[in-house]
Amino acid sequence: MKVSPIQEHTSPLDAQQAQQLSALIETLTPMQVTWISGYLAGINASAATGEVAAPAEAAAPAAQGDASEPLTILYGSQTGNAEDIAESLRERAEAAGLNATAYDMLDYKPKDLKKEKNVIVCVSTHGEGDPPDNAEELHAFIFGKKAPKLDGLKFSVLAFGDTSYEHFCQTGKDFDAQLEKLGGTRVTDRVDLDVDFDEAAEAWIESTIDKYK
Repeated sequence: MKVSPIQEHTSPLDAQQAQQLSALIETLTPMQVTWISGYLAGINASAATGEVAAPAEAAAPAAQGDASEPLTILYGSQTGNAEDIAESLRERAEAAGLNATAYDMLDYKPKDLKKEKNVIVCVSTHGEGDPPDNAEELHAFIFGKKAPKLDGLKFSVLAFGDTSYEHFCQTGKDFDAQLEKLGGTRVTDRVDLDVDFDEAAEAWIESTIDKYK
């Protein structure tokens, strides 16, 4: 996150401390800044009263709920569209205070899916209903005998395709149906995007992020 540099003449910190603090803040998400603010406020209050506050109580907001749970964004893309939207989704989610990470499906370990609580899938369809190259392994895994039960999973799917093909957005439909079949709970209805998708993708991102907060 971008912040203004700490001015030496307005701060009790020396130049090196101010520089270190500014550098740290640049790397933090809004949620992390809030966490640190609460922690420091607790320390300051303890100093004023002469009591020692428990760090966990001073540091944590009153209730973070599901926002404290990681949000995993998985993308499978042949041309880069799904990847671009996934990265935009990650940035928007982090700005909203969510702990979001985006993974290329090729770099994601399928067996880790059973550990997830919140997942968003952004995936295109290649050719006549086939998954893109980097989504083939994960796609095969969820339909295979080793696919785990996903009773604790909350998921959403954004599908990319081209209506000129017979099996429009088939891979996205596959993920959506199979994640539910394995026990997952759908957070947002799947949206199938055609080649002109910017407006529809933006609306979906906004509504979906709100439901994961």
